[in-house]
Amino acid sequence: MDMCMQFNNITHKELEGVSTNKTSKEIIKQVSELVTFIETPSVKKWHNRKNTLSATWWRTSVTEEIIEDINKVVSSIMKYSKVSSEATMITLPKSNTVGYNEDGKKVKRINPSRLSLEDSYVVYNARATNEYAHKELCIHMLNLYPNQAVKVYLQDKVFICNDDVYALNTFIQWLFRSRIRENKAIK
Repeated sequence: MDMCMQFNNITHKELEGVSTNKTSKEIIKQVSELVTFIETPSVKKWHNRKNTLSATWWRTSVTEEIIEDINKVVSSIMKYSKVSSEATMITLPKSNTVGYNEDGKKVKRINPSRLSLEDSYVVYNARATNEYAHKELCIHMLNLYPNQAVKVYLQDKVFICNDDVYALNTFIQWLFRSRIRENKAIK
């Protein structure tokens, strides 16, 4: 809101007489204590890969070998976490969840063992819903960037759009669809 007001030259002042129950630092500490990161050998292998998981990468660089690796990564996470598909949420480009075989028949492209995409797929920009508030395991497989046309427009108006801040903001919005919104631990 503050950035939007700055962008539109709207002045404001602090609201007096209102206090929050916790400071931002306290909330960040509380939320971070609810998150457990899962690092299996197959997950660690992906840490070294550069320029992956962007929409362009998914569209142009994904091979059947990479699909197989992704299936292994997700399967290892599912096995390690011991969480059901019902309690899992995963995001990646929807177009990469299915493909077509030689006969032109639709087949699942991303098809890890122990995971049903029908039960667990959540679009990356899901907002304003409690539908996923029971989800305990969160797998985010999309490296997000702001729309280039919007970014250029904002830069023309002398407003710098930071790719990392944008990605973090979008990821946090997505993550808060899970049960962390109810102050429950997630993986």
